[in-house]
Amino acid sequence: MAALLVCAVSPRLILRRVKIPGAAFIASIAYSAYLIQKLVIHFVAQFCVTHNIVLSSAAALVGVELCVYAVATILFLAVERPFLQLRHRIAPRPTRS
Repeated sequence: MAALLVCAVSPRLILRRVKIPGAAFIASIAYSAYLIQKLVIHFVAQFCVTHNIVLSSAAALVGVELCVYAVATILFLAVERPFLQLRHRIAPRPTRS
């Protein structure tokens, strides 16, 4: 991940000039995903156990990824974005000297 970040911010490397569809949205839900990933992993693991799905199978791993992104998107749209918009509306604007 660190190497990808270096490639993305380096002005000489190609990754900086390549537009990746959805990358901005994934970046905006990253904090929400960080907050809920452990809880979602636990619930998906419980689901897999009750439905006899091997926890290390591709289906379980893809299910975890999809569920983390889905719940992170819901959390971002329902909580984080409205409060960011509220903060933007009521926060004092910086004055210029």
